[in-house]
Amino acid sequence: MNNRDIIRQSRILDKLDSHTLNMYDTTCRWLSKGIFLWVETKGTGHTFISVHAESGISVFTYGRYADTGPLGLTGDGVLIWLQNNEAIEYMSTELYRMEAQVYNIRDADIFAIMRYFKGLWYTGKNIGGVYAPESTKKFGKIIDIYDVTGVNCTTHSVKALNFAVTITAIDVNFGHALPLKGGKHITTTNYLIHDQALNHRG
Repeated sequence: MNNRDIIRQSRILDKLDSHTLNMYDTTCRWLSKGIFLWVETKGTGHTFISVHAESGISVFTYGRYADTGPLGLTGDGVLIWLQNNEAIEYMSTELYRMEAQVYNIRDADIFAIMRYFKGLWYTGKNIGGVYAPESTKKFGKIIDIYDVTGVNCTTHSVKALNFAVTITAIDVNFGHALPLKGGKHITTTNYLIHDQALNHRG
């Protein structure tokens, strides 16, 4: 079975079922070149993006990884950029420990989404303080202020995909819609994100 057989053929977005994923090596090296949206199904939930290119694998994950405000609702908004072995280890953990669902975003441009995330990361601030682990300080940059009600892992993932999608943009559809390209909505993506986004504020 090759990658073309594994990935269900649809124009915009394909969900990779856990049975198919578990048939393959835990390192996720088998994933074809492209952009993947990951959504945790356990715990408080988290959403992040992996980019698989000929030059290597990158994971971009955003959240409250440093100092936080009262009750943990706000804090430093940290974008972590993991590459190759670190990215593979992170994806494996998410896949098996957090039972993440994985979606192939077929109409998103790799170069565009890398430009988007790298622009945020390189213009971000280094992480200080005593609460962040050394790995977070090494791979993360503070890019904004995290707010569980509006600036979180889901909104950042969707904004990145909207930037990179070439045909139809993605709408998270939970109280506020992001600008859409062409004014269209992706029903399957709304289904993916809408029911989980209210509780999954990574």
